[in-house]
Amino acid sequence: MVKTYNPKQVVTVVGGFIISGFADGQFVNVVPNADLFELTIGTDGEGTRSAQNNKSGQITVSLLQSSESNSILDAFAQSGDPFPLLIKDNSGLALHSAVTAWVRRRPDAGFDRTAGNRDWTLETDELISFEGGN
Repeated sequence: MVKTYNPKQVVTVVGGFIISGFADGQFVNVVPNADLFELTIGTDGEGTRSAQNNKSGQITVSLLQSSESNSILDAFAQSGDPFPLLIKDNSGLALHSAVTAWVRRRPDAGFDRTAGNRDWTLETDELISFEGGN
């Protein structure tokens, strides 16, 4: 059976606002800050895995320079207030969310002869992820 991925079906909601005006190419990137387990090997070769309870993560949202959603993210950056976050692929099963997220880093502001991108870095202390297929 043929599966279909449609980037237009990936919805990003920040603080109740639907984000739009994404850059060309990779427009959302979700990265956990830690591995799930860490392996320790003893002198005699016995191994023990330790669960890493660090559930934090970073999300990069790449917008066109002209996107009105830059104003939404900038307002959250200026206020410093946390917000809920949802990234959902409606053409598949992928779901990434956080009850509490914040703007970790504002984008660099470069200007060129053509419109560029603005890459916003968001962070959460508890990333909830399910990576399902299409």
